[in-house]
Amino acid sequence: MAENEVEVQILSIISDFFGRHRVNIGDGLLLALSGGVDSTALLYVMSLFRDRSEFPVKLYGLHVNHRLRPDDETERDWKVVQLACRRCGVPVERFQIGAGEVERLAESTHCGLEAAARDLRYKAVRNTLQRLNVTYALLGHTADDLAETMITRFLQGRTSSGLHGIPSVRDYILRPLLHVPKETLVEIVRAVNLPWSNDSSNDKLLFQRNRVRNTIVPLIRREFPGFRESLVQGARLFMEDDFLLNELADRRIPWNFSEGSAETDSANFRLQPITLRLRALLSVINRIIPDAERVSRNFLLSMPEISGITASRILLDGHGIRIEQRGQKLIVLPSVVLNRKTRYLFRVEYGKNGSLGNFNISWANDEKSSLQAEFSLFIPESRSREPVILRSRRINDKIRLSGKFQRLKGIFNAMKIPEKMRDSIPVLQIGTEIAAIPGALFGYKNYLVRDFYRENNNHPGVLLTIHNGV
Repeated sequence: MAENEVEVQILSIISDFFGRHRVNIGDGLLLALSGGVDSTALLYVMSLFRDRSEFPVKLYGLHVNHRLRPDDETERDWKVVQLACRRCGVPVERFQIGAGEVERLAESTHCGLEAAARDLRYKAVRNTLQRLNVTYALLGHTADDLAETMITRFLQGRTSSGLHGIPSVRDYILRPLLHVPKETLVEIVRAVNLPWSNDSSNDKLLFQRNRVRNTIVPLIRREFPGFRESLVQGARLFMEDDFLLNELADRRIPWNFSEGSAETDSANFRLQPITLRLRALLSVINRIIPDAERVSRNFLLSMPEISGITASRILLDGHGIRIEQRGQKLIVLPSVVLNRKTRYLFRVEYGKNGSLGNFNISWANDEKSSLQAEFSLFIPESRSREPVILRSRRINDKIRLSGKFQRLKGIFNAMKIPEKMRDSIPVLQIGTEIAAIPGALFGYKNYLVRDFYRENNNHPGVLLTIHNGV
């Protein structure tokens, strides 16, 4: 394969990327290969980099089948990936996600098919890295992906922390081609006659990413032909801004940490610009509850203006976070007593005979707010081996009622449940689906679970009884 000017330029970008980010490539690199033109170009240029490197570089390929498209399309993708890898001398393996697994994850977490597929794909990448004893995985994102992400986030009202778009390096994920235009990669692949496939789902307007790419971006390109290069440059500047603002927030708003909470001087906090206050709160929340659901800036912006507060009071309570004013201190702490690493309040274990015994659990923050309730739920044998978990609510939780899913937020609003009480109300999850919201507060037997596990009690199964208290 003849070396040309474009290849030289890309190889320089790759080499500079590894040097700038001090990437240790000695244990090899895993290439995530979809079969599309971007990942095929990544495969080719990395094979060139390997062949011209002064040190031996091992490359491995991974292709993930999400089972979201017809079998003939996914098999075509796999054959294309295999052929391209053979020509580039890179061993490749295929990971098959279970049939329906993406849909089940999307339904249980309410995150959408794209997000669920990405989560499962990254899980496959992590498992493969561990098995191969390799540190980094390379993805073929381009400057076009970066520009589309920035446009979407700008229209969503993101600040500089979101406007720097897709990171070039995040943990074990590397994107060395992130500032390279897509047409450059198409030119490379066509020049060497490597095969690639087109994902038919990319043309469907079902997904927001496709709507932005196929409808909004062409309009922007017509009026601003150089928008992509401008956004790539902007992403670099936004990233520097974000780093400096976070550093400034850490200096200006120092926190004192104790067991499970943090405090800072409220008067000093009030004096800082709102962007620093938001960054300080997000930083301390992520430190106290590192595995918590993402807390949005809009949620924090709903906190009342604290400049006029002199008495102790709760400023914000929800999504597992409580922010209080205590004298001259601003306190941030979890609002639900639970294991933050797993986010579960309690996991129910099955006995040796397959039965679920009665158990006691306290799910309230204190005795005064404790819900006094008891209920029983029949679990049919077909579901009796699925995990049973009692936990706090999560953003976008839904429960099946009358054959349809309803958001807990809508139910809470309809029943006029105060925001500050909602995190202390338990959610019972069986498998990946919410089975019930325990508590007489909701009229459990007559309302929220009348459609769940509608089985005759004469059928084989187990009876789960939960009652409040220790």
